[in-house]
Amino acid sequence: MWSGLPADVKEVVILISLGVPSYPEDADSMLQVRRWPKTRIFDGKTYTLEFSGSHSDVVKLGATDLAEIPAGWNYGASYVRHIENGKPPWRRGPSYYWRSDSTLEERSYVDSSGTRTWAYDSTGALYHFDFGRYDRKLHRSIGADEYFSRTGELIALIAGGKKYWRGQETNADEMFRRLREYWSYHL
Repeated sequence: MWSGLPADVKEVVILISLGVPSYPEDADSMLQVRRWPKTRIFDGKTYTLEFSGSHSDVVKLGATDLAEIPAGWNYGASYVRHIENGKPPWRRGPSYYWRSDSTLEERSYVDSSGTRTWAYDSTGALYHFDFGRYDRKLHRSIGADEYFSRTGELIALIAGGKKYWRGQETNADEMFRRLREYWSYHL
C-alpha cells in the first residue's frame, strides 16, 4: 500500500517498526536515570544534566536534581548547555521522558548528524519514530515522522511536506483524526 510514494520519500521511509534504527547508546542502562553522569562532553563542549517534570498543565524545567520533580509527575532528563539568558538551551545526546508510573514514554538523541525520537505506548510498544537531518550534498533537509500499528506496520507518515494514511496522501487533520481513532480502538 506504500508503493505509490514519491521516490525521495521511498528512500527514507521505514515500513515496519523492526526496521527502526536502534538507540545510539545502551538504551537499557539509560533507563536508570539516577546513574546518569552530571555532565557529558558532546562536540567538544560540556553539557549538564537537567530534569523536567509535568503534571496536567504545570511544567517544571531546569531542575538540577530529580528530587525537585514532585512524586506523581511525568518526568524527563536531558543534557543541556545554556548559551545566553532568555534563549532556549542547546540539547545534545540522550533525552528520556517517563510517565508518572515510570514507564518510558519517549527518548530522543541529538548529535551533529540530526535528531531522532522514539515514542512508546503504555505497553512499551514503539508507535512513533521521527528523524531529521540536513544533507549537505543535496542541500535539503531529510526526515520523516512515522506512526506504527500495534503489529509494527507503518500506518501514517509525514515526509516530503506531505501526510499519508496507509499509503494514501491526505491532509494533517484527517491523518491525525484517523490516528486518534486507531489508538482509541487499539489500546
